[in-house]
Amino acid sequence: MSKIIKSIGDWNITKWGLEHATFPPYEIHRARLWEPDWIEHMKEKNWVKPITFETALFEAQNIHGGKKHGKL
Repeated sequence: MSKIIKSIGDWNITKWGLEHATFPPYEIHRARLWEPDWIEHMKEKNWVKPITFETALFEAQNIHGGKKHGKL
């Protein structure tokens, strides 16, 4: 796991991107945060709390804004 910038529920926003803090492990690289289907894709997983994930995703996009190509 990369250095944690901020935690929201069971998600950590890190220098690497967005990482699920508990089981099961799940990571989204910062360059992929803007892909349009994340919310629908994650709603299909029975271990995801949709509102928490959406909040963490939007905050990760905000934190990594301008870094869409994986540069930090």
